[in-house]
Amino acid sequence: VEAAGELAMKSPDVNQDSAGSPLREIPLSALHKRSGPLGIVHQRLEKGLDSARRLDALEWLVQAFDALGLPDAQLFTAFGLLDRYAAASTVAISAGPGAFALVLAAMLIALKVAGTKKDVERAKRLVVEVVGSSRPWATVRKAETQIL
Repeated sequence: VEAAGELAMKSPDVNQDSAGSPLREIPLSALHKRSGPLGIVHQRLEKGLDSARRLDALEWLVQAFDALGLPDAQLFTAFGLLDRYAAASTVAISAGPGAFALVLAAMLIALKVAGTKKDVERAKRLVVEVVGSSRPWATVRKAETQIL
């Protein structure tokens, strides 16, 4: 009898680990298929965000995360969000305030998910400083909504 809420499924190829819990071997092809939607096709990425703008975004994010003393894992999350948004975008992301708002939004989403409240507040202050306006939030929130 399995315990309620147990995730492992019984199958003919069930093994027992050292703790005695059942483990089910999953073929690598099944894992590959499940992770497919998370993959980014280079051609789709290029349509959404050309390499020069992508490099600009990466450089800005690296500088911002460095200035704030934030971990690389959050930087990778922010850049990954931007990449996935660009790859899924039906139109190219053009240079300008809208594109920069997407970079800022990716940073803030990553920090809201994987950072602390203090990280988010420091990032918001940096956004105000960089944008030069005390009220950039309508554009950044719109960009956050687009990404999500």
